[in-house]
This record gives sequence, C-alpha cells and structure tokens, in this order.
Amino acid sequence: MRCPKLIRAIALPDYILELEYENSGKRMYDFKPNLCHVFYKELQNPAMFEKVFVSDGDIGWPTGQDFCPNTLYEKSVAIYTDKSSANSLFSEGICE
Repeated sequence: MRCPKLIRAIALPDYILELEYENSGKRMYDFKPNLCHVFYKELQNPAMFEKVFVSDGDIGWPTGQDFCPNTLYEKSVAIYTDKSSANSLFSEGICE
C-alpha cells in the first residue's frame, strides 16, 4: 500500500505524534512502543522527542533517528477530533 505524503508532524504529550498528510488526512501514532529499541533511546527524553520534523515525506529527529513512513501511516489511527482526545486512543506505557 502506498501511503499519502506526510507533510507535518507534531509531538504531543505522552509520545503521541499527530500526523498530517497531503490528502488533508490527520492521524495519530503512539510512538511509546518504539522507545524500547536502542535506536530510539535518545527519544525517551521528551524535549528531544518534541524536535520531530518532516523532510520530503519522511519523519526524523536531529539526533539521526527516523521511522518508516509506510509503517507510520498503516499503524496510525485516523482522527477527526481535537488533540485532547489523543491520550484516550492509546493506553500503553513506555516499554510495556
């Protein structure tokens, strides 16, 4: 499945990413399960996680981490409500 191009990513509290795609769709992705991997260890620091950026449809961080855009799209949840409902979509803690 080819996913739409990612145009914006915003870090929300509790390691949730709000994602905006070129097709005007918005989705949310719970990044917490990925934080157990050594590659993402630096992102356990909320200040570093908040530095997420999008470059040519890919997501990344200044410390060199990136994430597969297809996985991000396929495993995210479509949203139609305000950001405050993000935490109710995901209930897992870090490394559970």
